Amino acid sequence: MFDFNCDVAQEYGVYKNECGLQIAEYMSSINISAGFHAGDPISIKRALEYARGREVAIGAHIGYPDISGFGRASHCAKCREAL
Repeated sequence: MFDFNCDVAQEYGVYKNECGLQIAEYMSSINISAGFHAGDPISIKRALEYARGREVAIGAHIGYPDISGFGRASHCAKCREAL
């Protein structure tokens, strides 16, 4: 069996990405942005509600608090320790 996965809820405030949940329709699992580099409370909640009631596994898409660098760069020692 194959797991088809995509990252969703990669929105932040006025920066929207509606295609994530449209693509999620074809996935067996989704990673929901954890709110540091992307994902605000509204988009995270919307993704969780989408997955509820469907046979979709949920994972966390974590990253450093680095919006401009897409969560790839750590700017503090405590962040590096957390991951």
